[in-house]
Amino acid sequence: MINHELKCIFIHIIKTGGVSIATALNISEKQCHMSAGEIRKKVGEEIWNNYFKFTIIRNPWDKMVSSYHYNHHKWVPRGTAFEDYINMWGEGMQITRFPPQNSPYINEKLDFIGRFESLDDDFQAILKHLEQPERPLPRLNQSHHRNYREYYSTETRKVVEQKFATDIRLW
Repeated sequence: MINHELKCIFIHIIKTGGVSIATALNISEKQCHMSAGEIRKKVGEEIWNNYFKFTIIRNPWDKMVSSYHYNHHKWVPRGTAFEDYINMWGEGMQITRFPPQNSPYINEKLDFIGRFESLDDDFQAILKHLEQPERPLPRLNQSHHRNYREYYSTETRKVVEQKFATDIRLW
């Protein structure tokens, strides 16, 4: 969430490489999934206004495949098919502890919004802004799966499109 030495605040949205970024920037709270507004209240106006604030967002369809592989067994019976997982979510079942959408986290103006799809380049841009030397981003806490496009039917694509409608419109 915050590194006072680097004067940066990281808004960690789930399944966007956040543990890797927090580790690389020596942020002790590795999985602090708070909204920008919640963090602003917690740190106060002086810090909020003077620190570099950033986040990473991710393609919704890719994110939901990653979420399925990383934690579906915690929310639905082990062995549940991806299509059933997405359809249960579309019908209102909770499938993760935190909202998977990006928009609930980005409820304040940020200085930088990077993309998971260009994570290595965006991490280097963050380092440059923080006046830190370039270095590789470690790969931590990741799920392993096929290309996300292979998982979807027309129906499940539409479920994700509907659930992420605000994110798709904004980003």
